[in-house]
Amino acid sequence: MNCKTIIHPFQNDPGVSQRQRVMDDLLNSNASIDGRTTADLLDYFIKLSPHINFYEEDNSIKNWEPFFEKSLPFTLTGIIKYDQKSVADKLTEYNKLFTKKPTKQSLQLLLQYVYTNLILQVNKWEQQCKNSAVAIELLLIKTIKDKLKEPIKKFIITSNAAVKWYCTSAINFNGLLKNDVWDLDITDMYANYSTDSFKELGRTKKERLTALQQEVNTTATTFLSVIQILSDTAALSMDQAFFPLKEELKKLHPPHLAILFSFLKLFRHLQDDMNGFTKKHLDFFYKNVLKLQAKEAVADKAHIVFEIQKQLDKYLLKKGLLLKDGKDNNKAEILFATDDELVVNKTQIAETKTLFLNNKTQGDDIYLEGIYMAPHADKVDGIEKDFEDISTASWATVGNKYSKYIDPENKFIKPYPNARIGFVLASPVLLLNEGKREITITLDCKIEDNYCKFLTSEKSKTKPCCEEEEKKELKLEESENIKSDLNSLAAKSSELSIVNATNFVKDIADTLNETFYYINRESIAGAIKKGISKGTHDKLLKLLIKQQIPGEEKLCYCPVEEKLYEITIPAKTSGLQIGYENLFTVEERLLMADIIKPLKVLHVAFSGADEWIYPNADETKVNEFLDIKMLPATAGSTIVTITIKATITPNQKAITFYDAKKLKEDIGSDLPVVKIELDDRIKLFKAMQGTARETCCERKPSET
Repeated sequence: MNCKTIIHPFQNDPGVSQRQRVMDDLLNSNASIDGRTTADLLDYFIKLSPHINFYEEDNSIKNWEPFFEKSLPFTLTGIIKYDQKSVADKLTEYNKLFTKKPTKQSLQLLLQYVYTNLILQVNKWEQQCKNSAVAIELLLIKTIKDKLKEPIKKFIITSNAAVKWYCTSAINFNGLLKNDVWDLDITDMYANYSTDSFKELGRTKKERLTALQQEVNTTATTFLSVIQILSDTAALSMDQAFFPLKEELKKLHPPHLAILFSFLKLFRHLQDDMNGFTKKHLDFFYKNVLKLQAKEAVADKAHIVFEIQKQLDKYLLKKGLLLKDGKDNNKAEILFATDDELVVNKTQIAETKTLFLNNKTQGDDIYLEGIYMAPHADKVDGIEKDFEDISTASWATVGNKYSKYIDPENKFIKPYPNARIGFVLASPVLLLNEGKREITITLDCKIEDNYCKFLTSEKSKTKPCCEEEEKKELKLEESENIKSDLNSLAAKSSELSIVNATNFVKDIADTLNETFYYINRESIAGAIKKGISKGTHDKLLKLLIKQQIPGEEKLCYCPVEEKLYEITIPAKTSGLQIGYENLFTVEERLLMADIIKPLKVLHVAFSGADEWIYPNADETKVNEFLDIKMLPATAGSTIVTITIKATITPNQKAITFYDAKKLKEDIGSDLPVVKIELDDRIKLFKAMQGTARETCCERKPSET
């Protein structure tokens, strides 16, 4: 079984809305006792007309068919009720005969059928609708000129070739030649393949016959698709055919048809009354039998923002104050009333921001996946792009990981920016104006193992999920011992979910000097524009498919690929993560160098006169001007030392006093500042990958 073809309902089924759950059979508008349309009734008269006798003055007997031939409503009925399926089935049958034995007779059968039942039919409809001033007249003219003129010329060439090379019966195309809409001249009637071009259709007689058959089928397919469009338009033109807008066209209906149309209009009232019985029946069943009562009307609600005039300090709005909001479909004023008394003052919202902690659950544990912020929450992407329709603009008031901005080019949902995490140090010793400046910052940090031990309370200790099923198979005398062992295992599992601080520091120390590469959907789009190969593109996209965590693949359903927006990968292969430099060739990395750049975990920046000054100004040399090390605690000590060595080259600007206006942040000091900030593009879980965890369903009672 291919897991990729199975959709897990909890993860992929979008569900069914309340409106989608409505059963059509229970709607009073759906079940009609007499569901015949006007076209159905007119078609009934057309089919009945050959069977009704009409006596001329000389007592000669005819039928009613001539009465309907030139009537526009009946012409439209013919277009609407044209049996496309029957024609398509007949063409399929003729093609099977041809395939079984390709001969001139089977080819001629196809040619004659397509010409008689498709081409002449469209030509007849165009002539009958001429000067009718209905929508289908214009559609017929435009469709013939734009879509059918060239296929007709090709069909004539095919027919002439069949006559010339295989002696089939010639088709008389004079009917099309006389109709100016087709824009044909006498030379088109005799157009044919040259000897050389005909031979190019195939090397044998069978191949050339088959080539001509395919040309006929192409013409038939084109006409069938056009007739489908004409059928839809004819239905929309029916009312206009009965009641033409032009005064001179109102007199075109002869008396006997005018009487017939009047009858049909009166018959429509009878149909409506008859079809209304289903509604009355349902109303009786719901209201009288089931005793269902309609809900009370619920008033609409609106959120209103009031702005006070400049000359006022405050203003009282009384409860029940009516506010206008346009007009409804009946052109009546829509009014809203205030729910409570309100005093409006000059207070305004200066900024709207959100900060969101994206907590995730893994088993019984809760971990923080990431911290996201929206500097401008009222923007669709949380940064700069406005909502397309301000009347429907909305955002999560407590924040979210994903914004509502969908990239129009690549159709991905863009997450909110990562929150900035770091700290600043202010000191006069950082006033360094010129020359080569080497700054060393030493930070002593205290670590404490099991700092979060209080989280592992008795309530959080869970028994392995296999306990209940497995315990039933054990002997009664073993149950107490096994129960004790399982409780011990549960306690151990709960303790192991807390990250050991000493081990965590070692992972951080290894990570600080590593180089990483950040890849997201936008950078991939930029790489495509740079001209990367399909193979490189596939490798980039594969990185943005979430990999299964070992152990999770043993769930009761097949895993579903989850597409990510972004990912950070190390430069070198580390553990299960393939490194960027191992995954891509030198040529590939050079092509993407200005789009996908090397990164460090920490950014270090110093306050300049007009901008921040970075020691790693050259982004291609991330290790040359900045060195960060973490020394683990010595024996018997709980102090970890972080050393940051930064070099500012002579060609870089001065490190000077902090200017909040120019650097656009108020940190509460005007001394020279160093800012140490976690790169918000780097998301690392290396420390958590090495954490031991117990997976209960992988254990058996015998192993405990």
